[in-house]
Amino acid sequence: MIDINLVPEQLRKRRKNELLSGGLLNIPKEVMVGIGGGIIVLLLAVDVLFFMAKIVKFAQYRHAKSKWEAILPDKTNTDAIKKELQDVQKEVKSMKDLMEGHNAVWSQKLNVISNSLPKGIWLRKVTLNDKQFFIEGTTVSKEQNEMSNVGTFVSSLKRDEEFMKNFDSVEVDYIQRRKNSETLEVADFTILAKLK
Repeated sequence: MIDINLVPEQLRKRRKNELLSGGLLNIPKEVMVGIGGGIIVLLLAVDVLFFMAKIVKFAQYRHAKSKWEAILPDKTNTDAIKKELQDVQKEVKSMKDLMEGHNAVWSQKLNVISNSLPKGIWLRKVTLNDKQFFIEGTTVSKEQNEMSNVGTFVSSLKRDEEFMKNFDSVEVDYIQRRKNSETLEVADFTILAKLK
């Protein structure tokens, strides 16, 4: 079919198929299909690269997680030691503050305690805080006079002027008998000395 159009070329209306087949852009169909295919291949390549990047990141994450799990027990131990160190530093600081607040010579007081211990008494713990001084111990006696041993110990501490210099009072805070074996009775005690 022959198409005759007397309208000048610039004023003619263009059809859709003319635009694609070389009218406006003058690009062949094969090139358009190639460009479309190239864009699709490029998008697929980018998607594959993103997928590969995700796999690499996941592998790095798994590696970092396994390293973390390997050092976690050591970190837990380190944290426990660090907390224990902080607790000890607090105690040392409170002891320094306490020592500076009182003019007591604690080595002399501990010497008096050692010299005043009757036979059959042993000390388990000596504790000092900002207001009180505790002595915890146990006494044993074949003659079953454990209570009087503790009383003798407290009386000898009270009689010592050097020991009592920084204390208002020294009293037995707690004492309780218990059986250590079938034949031997012991008594656990706590002595409380209040600081001035």
